[in-house]
Amino acid sequence: MTSLPLSGIRIIEPGQVWALPYAILPLAAYGAEVIKVESAVRPDPFRGSPQPDNLVGAQPWNDAGNYHEANRDKLGISLDLNTYRGKDLFKELVSVSDVVAQNFPPRVMRNFGLDYPNLKKVKPDIIVLDSTAYGSSGPWQNYIGYGSSLQAVTGLTYLTGYEDEGPVQGGILFNDTLGALNATYAILLALAHRERTGQGQWIDLSQYEAGVACGAVYNTREVAIDPHHADRGFFSISQHPAPVGPRPHSSPLFRLTGVDRPAGRLAPRFGEFNRYIFRELLGLDQGEFDGLTEQKVIADIPGNPGVTPPPDPEELLRMGFLAEYDLDYKSRLSISPGQGN
Repeated sequence: MTSLPLSGIRIIEPGQVWALPYAILPLAAYGAEVIKVESAVRPDPFRGSPQPDNLVGAQPWNDAGNYHEANRDKLGISLDLNTYRGKDLFKELVSVSDVVAQNFPPRVMRNFGLDYPNLKKVKPDIIVLDSTAYGSSGPWQNYIGYGSSLQAVTGLTYLTGYEDEGPVQGGILFNDTLGALNATYAILLALAHRERTGQGQWIDLSQYEAGVACGAVYNTREVAIDPHHADRGFFSISQHPAPVGPRPHSSPLFRLTGVDRPAGRLAPRFGEFNRYIFRELLGLDQGEFDGLTEQKVIADIPGNPGVTPPPDPEELLRMGFLAEYDLDYKSRLSISPGQGN
């Protein structure tokens, strides 16, 4: 198997939900070592998203479907940036990394003292990507934005719906996906620029400004079972531990000539790589590692898992949150236990 093209690149990702983690996903698939940073106080909200087969296991924060879709092939640590030691450890990671990518409002990393001007002092050629709703300047800069609100302010909601009715929110928040792809390409360009010049970059990415791509109107089931996608290997089957089992996940959205498709691995369990990152990569001794665990600067269980009780599909249908649900989806996707990578 050929060497993956981004091997040797290390990316720190204190990102959450979809727009930023999904941007880093193909970079991880093609060899970059991605360190996803969470804290027990504020784990990725996607860990509380719906559980596979509507079943809640012993550690539901590690099983959520949306979380796995956006975070495969990454390493994961917990680190409380509200502590002085947590900030220092983050800077130590920056000193041995190439890229920092995050999607908090600009005030968050500024308040931590971990924004680009400060990180550049730690590593002059660092590349920092701030993926925000409205950019890092202007009166809206610190507003929190989600796909639904961005559809409205960009005018997309105005264009949807029926002529004799009011605007209708799009069923899929594709702003997040488009913003993610722009972030992916921006990081690749910044890496190429640094390769030529030795200079780092600050990438100020505003989703408010990320265009519209159009295509066939599929529902999610039709996308999953489309024979064209199957023929091109658009989905791969990953084998999760119980109670999840085999699950289809989308492959990287681009392919490279002469490079085998990456095999892929599961998204990290909460704090799974704490020991590797802090003990092996940063060289902390066992006593300091144990002390940080006791002080809850690092953790392996979130303080607030944020997992809601499993919803009732029939109730969701009645309320209009689901159009339909398919009890035979596994046979349609040819999923069987033990299948996958």
